[in-house]
Amino acid sequence: MTTTVGRTRTRESDSMSTAPHGTLPSVLHGTDPERGFPVTWHLTAITTSGAETPAVRIDRVEGATDNPDVWMQAHKESRVVSEAEAIAFVRAVESRPSSAR
Repeated sequence: MTTTVGRTRTRESDSMSTAPHGTLPSVLHGTDPERGFPVTWHLTAITTSGAETPAVRIDRVEGATDNPDVWMQAHKESRVVSEAEAIAFVRAVESRPSSAR
């Protein structure tokens, strides 16, 4: 399967675009490894009650979009992971084979 990965760093005041960690992108573009269609992820640092370590919310939409209006209206799948898990996720996406990088 082909995986295309791209990073977009944004510097907006909107908390949805706040990069969670210096090594993590706020937006990650790739290709779904099972279905082959474009996917966009947003990674956002969050505070969880009772957690002593930083957490990251990963939102996923089908399609490659950098348009904030499209993003806001898109159906999203979300999950919350530790910062270490988010770093591992980004590395996994970026390490997938791709002929279009």
